[in-house]
Amino acid sequence: MLIFIRESVVVNYYILILALFGFVETAYTFYAENRRKRDESFRGLCDITDTFSCTRAANSRWESVIFGIPNGVLAASYYVLVVFLGYLGYPALIFYASIGAAAFGSFILSMLVTREKIWCTSCTMNIVIPASIAYLTYAFI
Repeated sequence: MLIFIRESVVVNYYILILALFGFVETAYTFYAENRRKRDESFRGLCDITDTFSCTRAANSRWESVIFGIPNGVLAASYYVLVVFLGYLGYPALIFYASIGAAAFGSFILSMLVTREKIWCTSCTMNIVIPASIAYLTYAFI
């Protein structure tokens, strides 16, 4: 059993569920991004309009800003890191990693909104989920 926070089993499950949901959401966005590169007519589930589009955002110039690594890979790595740190029982590291992930997601979303005029639903989730995980772990650091 994963022991994220020894004092609260319920919080452990919330963090695990959020991390798994975030990983699945990020994996789908990464799939949609790669599918769109092969097929221009592809519309992902997260593509609401031309302005609210995760595949359009994923194919923008802000797709990979850290050493050329796609943002989807960074986000998926973050969720794996949360589960791994939770297994080891380090809520403080989960908290700080979550703050960093939410800040990075906020930066990417602000660049997409202001420079590309795109609102990315997936990017929004990659701010909300790490912020929620940080909130849940804050009381236990």
